[in-house]
Amino acid sequence: MSRSPQSPFLAAAAVACLGAFLALPAAADTSFTVKRMTRTDVPSGKGQCDIRFRVDNEVEMAIRGDRVDIRTIAGRDARDDGSECNFPLPVGQVNNFRWEKRDGRGRVELMEEPTRRSGNRAIFNVRDSDGGEGRYHIRLNWDIEGSSNISGNRPGWRGESNRGDGGRGGTSGNRGDGWGSASNSNNSGWGSSSSSNNSGWGNSSGWGNVRPPSSLNTSGRGTVTWDRRANLTANRASVRVTGERAVIRIETSENRTVEFRGRVTSSSDGFFEVDLDDSTEGAIDGMARVDYRNNSTLDRIDLYGNSGNNRFRVDFRR
Repeated sequence: MSRSPQSPFLAAAAVACLGAFLALPAAADTSFTVKRMTRTDVPSGKGQCDIRFRVDNEVEMAIRGDRVDIRTIAGRDARDDGSECNFPLPVGQVNNFRWEKRDGRGRVELMEEPTRRSGNRAIFNVRDSDGGEGRYHIRLNWDIEGSSNISGNRPGWRGESNRGDGGRGGTSGNRGDGWGSASNSNNSGWGSSSSSNNSGWGNSSGWGNVRPPSSLNTSGRGTVTWDRRANLTANRASVRVTGERAVIRIETSENRTVEFRGRVTSSSDGFFEVDLDDSTEGAIDGMARVDYRNNSTLDRIDLYGNSGNNRFRVDFRR
């Protein structure tokens, strides 16, 4: 069957569209921490996050723990509009994950469920084709029983470590921030350890059943992003773990190397997390997740946080 030749008008339109696409500004990021829910109407044993935000045109939104990161594809940057969770979305196994669009005039599509492949993020694409900002409300639900006890960017909720309620879990310690059943006096309450000064991740003292590899490195690709600074292109990364301390080293194509340092706070088969407190840029407050394969091959690094009023982020893939 023969095809009619493409009209000059359609060809010109295609070129114009391509030119407009290439002229789009670089993606902008919006990040915020979800507040702890004060309502008490969520059924017992259920986790729930109500993510409320405003979108101008099109965004990609990722939810991990109690952190929401939004990448602007088109239009003005999105903004939080009263998001809240009764628990952070578990970082690990999420049992019976489900979601629903509660409000919004445009299209909402789930791109990735929170699994290891997605970096334990629920990732959505939101497109608002009408003019001006549109208000959206996405509700996430899951069963707490059967979900991972490793939750959020910190053990439990920020600023609540002295309450001793373990984030509504079974922890009875003085500083238990997690959801486990630990009865120790200075731990995160994620496991069942009963020692006096450890992380309680499993049935042992501090590392659970899996100790992170002492050394990982690989070439790959990624970006190092800082507010109000030029982005760097990452081409190699390495991680060294000594005791409970980890050093994450990112090499860039701009002949600049950035290091991030901190304490390993959780470890499981194939990944571990690091609470960041120092870097070559100075003192920081952040979190990193390191994924690896076969106990030797570095797979990916997701890293973000703050240095004073300056936000930073590293997204590296093998």
